[in-house]
Amino acid sequence: MASPGFVSYAMLSPDRHGADTVRHTRLPPPHALADYPLPGIDPGRLSRLEAGGIGTLEDLVEAGPARLAELTGFDRKTSVALVEVAQGALARANPGVVEFAPRTQEAAATRLARGLEAAREIEGLLGLVRKARSHAGRTAPKEAWRRDHHRARRQLRKLLAALEAVQEDVLADGLSAAGYRHLQHRLTALEPLRELVSGPITGKALRRLRKRAKRARHALTERRR
Repeated sequence: MASPGFVSYAMLSPDRHGADTVRHTRLPPPHALADYPLPGIDPGRLSRLEAGGIGTLEDLVEAGPARLAELTGFDRKTSVALVEVAQGALARANPGVVEFAPRTQEAAATRLARGLEAAREIEGLLGLVRKARSHAGRTAPKEAWRRDHHRARRQLRKLLAALEAVQEDVLADGLSAAGYRHLQHRLTALEPLRELVSGPITGKALRRLRKRAKRARHALTERRR
């Protein structure tokens, strides 16, 4: 019986007398991207990767950065980083803990690992903003709220774009310890959106949604009027 966590493969090979003998080889099972998610690989990108024949960490490493960039739209620098992350994960005893720590550039590895952790946090907030847009709906519930609805959806779209840009930056360049703390502080500006994604949609709620999304975007990009 194969040990847990391993797949047993049977193959024929000749013995010393030339007769075919069944030999069993135990290899670790492939690591599906759906079970070992990488930062920035959202459901849409995951579907494109799987359609392109990349469904595991092993597939991703074999495909390389160019193919990854082609399927996901990431720039080359980010794609190289993600392939290195996959390589590092496969080299670990527990690949579920995805981090990258090459032996040659310890400082760069530390920054990249920190950037990956930040990207995971941003992924959760991207889900929050998408949920807020979905909650607002594609059309205003009432004609009188059409303007407020349009402005709220627009601010949420801008916030989504700003978050995605920050995520790509931290994936590509990593973060210093101070930069990570500063980013976490800025990300707290999105928390007030949580209370607005479950209540009824009214004109007042749409105006609050617009203001909070705009305030969060300004905090995230550190821009002030």
